[in-house]
Amino acid sequence: MPFAVGFWDSIFGKRVTLKIPTTTGDTVRRSVTRRWLDQLQSGGDILTDRQLVKVHMLDAAQGYSILFWMVGDDIADHMAGRFMDAETGALYAIHYFEHEDSRTELVDKQIWEKAFKKFLAI
Repeated sequence: MPFAVGFWDSIFGKRVTLKIPTTTGDTVRRSVTRRWLDQLQSGGDILTDRQLVKVHMLDAAQGYSILFWMVGDDIADHMAGRFMDAETGALYAIHYFEHEDSRTELVDKQIWEKAFKKFLAI
């Protein structure tokens, strides 16, 4: 699936690579144009049949990062709908290890903010 804002942008646009973690703990790389990413981050409507969701990730080893997950590929539709923040449309996730198993949990924004504050206190 090409990620571009227009025909000329898809050919000549500067490209960036997004790292998107999967539910299994692996990382998928997606190449998008800078213009496409800027429009997405500014709230522009560029996806018609699929939705890319902003994910605030708190990782026990790597700290805080912002990721983008494709609904339907990287996260199930019903899970995105259940945990999506009503105000921002973003998801909040915490990645950790339990008995050497990599786990990523979606949580409500309020729970994520409490965990983030505790993480900053460490």
